[in-house]
Amino acid sequence: MKKNAGARSAQIVAIVVGFFALLIASNTLLKNIRLDLTENRIYTLTEGTHAILESLEDPINVYLFFSEKASQGQSSLRTYYQRVREVLEEYESHANGQLIIHYVDPEPFSEEEDRATELGITAAQNEKGNPLYFGIAATNSVDDLEVIPFLQPSREVFFEYDLNKIIYSLKRLDKPVLGLLSTINMYAVQGNPQFGGANTATWGIMQQLERLFEIRIVDLETQLIDPEIDVLLVVHPRNFREETLYAIDQYILGGGRGMFFVDPYAESATPQKAPLSPGLADHASRFNRLFRAWGDFWVTEHFLIGDFKQALTVSNSAGNRVRHPAMLGLTKDLLAQDDVVMHGLNSVNMATASYLEKGDVEDIEYKVLITSSDEAVSVSNRYLHALANPELLRQVAKPDGTKYILASRIKGLFKSAFSEKPEDSSYQKQHLQQSEQKVNIVIVTDTDILSDRLWSQSQNFFGHRIIQAFASNRDFVVGLVDNMLGSDELVGTRSKVSFVRPFTRVKTLEAKANQLYFERHKALSNKLSETENKLRQLQEKANEDNAVSFSMERNRQVAQYQQEAIKTRKDLREVRHQLSQDIETLGRNLKIVNIVLVPALVALLALVIAYIRIQRRKRRA
Repeated sequence: MKKNAGARSAQIVAIVVGFFALLIASNTLLKNIRLDLTENRIYTLTEGTHAILESLEDPINVYLFFSEKASQGQSSLRTYYQRVREVLEEYESHANGQLIIHYVDPEPFSEEEDRATELGITAAQNEKGNPLYFGIAATNSVDDLEVIPFLQPSREVFFEYDLNKIIYSLKRLDKPVLGLLSTINMYAVQGNPQFGGANTATWGIMQQLERLFEIRIVDLETQLIDPEIDVLLVVHPRNFREETLYAIDQYILGGGRGMFFVDPYAESATPQKAPLSPGLADHASRFNRLFRAWGDFWVTEHFLIGDFKQALTVSNSAGNRVRHPAMLGLTKDLLAQDDVVMHGLNSVNMATASYLEKGDVEDIEYKVLITSSDEAVSVSNRYLHALANPELLRQVAKPDGTKYILASRIKGLFKSAFSEKPEDSSYQKQHLQQSEQKVNIVIVTDTDILSDRLWSQSQNFFGHRIIQAFASNRDFVVGLVDNMLGSDELVGTRSKVSFVRPFTRVKTLEAKANQLYFERHKALSNKLSETENKLRQLQEKANEDNAVSFSMERNRQVAQYQQEAIKTRKDLREVRHQLSQDIETLGRNLKIVNIVLVPALVALLALVIAYIRIQRRKRRA
């Protein structure tokens, strides 16, 4: 009997030793085998990411800077750092050795801190005032540098996109080419003082684009869009020749990307004078022939938006400050914050904008970037003079709750607007009747959004032009161009859900308790109102003969209210106390399950499986 008991004990010890040996072996041999079991698959890389990593031909070094000591006590930041590190490890495992990750702890006054500063990593300060670094720098084989100075937790859902953008930028060694086809001059003009002409500066948005990209001006009568152009920027298209429209059509169908700024009344392209109704149509963009053919979407050419809720305050001809419904100050809630470009933008201003209409084509996808509020109206541009008078405008049109599309990404298989090449066209390539792959374009229903007056103020500072932005127009336009200049994989990279998983049970308990607290508070307020009404009625009936009785009645009412108030406050404290108890109980149960129960069940299951296998071997023997 003792012998059997000793044998069983030896078997159990052997099973336990084998279990831990199996854990060690699995950590060593299976460390490159990953299984994403998170609910939203936050560690699973998108197809676009895989395509970018697989296309790497030269090595890229990525440096993740994080201050270990300075981050002590910053639990949320440390958790985010761990998530970032795990995602970087996932990138490295799929890059075929072309992505090398370095983890750097830049302690104060160290060479690593000097390196972080040199690469452009910025430091925050912890509670003790010590520098806290948390950023990424990456370099390629020719020492080009891309940096995320500080990884903001607010952008965690876009981390994969931000990282892909860095890798893609370092992957291509040439400067991206932006083609500009515009009927509005956005560059500096030297005026002639003799004729009263004034000098005009290059628009601020164009200055920023020139710093980042190679800009090629496309002739308004071109018959071929240079295939070297990565993105074609078309501003206020009107009166284009047939051959030019065909060149744009074939460029887009051939896989080119386009951004189109169209307008029912482009103020920047017209003289600064009061418009006359008969001539308004001459100020409108005309490009719907291509839009409708590509995918049955179009921009209203003779209707514009007036928004009573988003109207900006401007000075009228009399010098008075009035809210102008056609001058749109579009706030953060009207900008698609789930989009990589729109996220973090605070406001975008537009003037006399149109709106996008869309048909029902199966292969066309829309990602709306900007909308009006639900107090907007569509107005014929014949009533442009009425837009300066909100009350007059309300007589013309009333809001019906519609939120109009002011900017949108559009992706799909486009059809040509031409059955064949125009006779006079010198276009030499084969005619495309439809795009072979899905193409990407962006439509913005305003051209004035580009002009300096809607988003910035400038001043001369010792010969230098200083631009101060009061709206996010520049960030919106430059961000879109930058995004469109990426690969199809980069443009299509989806945003992740947040790494942070909310405690839904706790939130439910808090909501329930808050609702109960609110109801009790409301009941208390109602009782107070009833008591005050009764006291007021008693005062109206009071006179010198019953003053004593009134005083007794009032005291009785006050005493009753005080008792009710004390009881209600006690009930409210009980609600809060019960809420705290429920949350503490839930937290304690979660700790027991995560720390004790789950590991115990796993160990028990392993022991049972091992024991069963041993017994089977014995029977066979």
